[in-house]
Amino acid sequence: MLLHGSSRTLVNLLLFALAEDASPSFQWLDIRTRDEQPAKLDPAGLGWIDEGQLWTVDPVEAFAPDNAAANAALFQLVRDDGTPGAVARLSEFLRLPGRFQEILARRPPAHRPGVLVVANADRTASSSPGDGLLPILDAVGSAGVRLFVGFKGPPPSARDHFGTVLRVDGEDAHRWRGASLTHERGSPMVGLGTGQSALLADLPFAARTLHRAVSGT
Repeated sequence: MLLHGSSRTLVNLLLFALAEDASPSFQWLDIRTRDEQPAKLDPAGLGWIDEGQLWTVDPVEAFAPDNAAANAALFQLVRDDGTPGAVARLSEFLRLPGRFQEILARRPPAHRPGVLVVANADRTASSSPGDGLLPILDAVGSAGVRLFVGFKGPPPSARDHFGTVLRVDGEDAHRWRGASLTHERGSPMVGLGTGQSALLADLPFAARTLHRAVSGT
């Protein structure tokens, strides 16, 4: 799922609301520089995400491949004695950046779906950040984990590879009741079908999270 919009705060708060609704044990990967602190109204800044579920990665490293030489050697060993399906899954996994491999190695609790959130994906150093998402989409999907990506600004080039794309229109989190959510493509989600829009105030999952954020409760 891809969520994009012009307000980083609204995108990240809605991303949190969607992830929490899908699985309380979601993993949150925040793309920001090492010395940068999350904004006051960001889910991480509000202290809403447990330490064991919160990860950070520098924009320069976010979508960079892991140690290619080491991975190639391991892949060769498995390929010589593995089924085609297992080899394909390992190949996809080894294409992932190191931080993604760490996160996916943590299996979700039994009977709960795995959800990985990538916040601030637009901050990656690539001139076309959406391109780095394509191998990640494939590998995460093969691992049986749902990927939720937040993107400030127009959608990335990888937009059409997401099963569902949502857009939030609004500029100020404190005026969230006048902001809206539009379902741009894909399977129905949060009660909206393709092309449908609704005010955030009329979407219980969004209203609950946004009220909590701006009221400080």
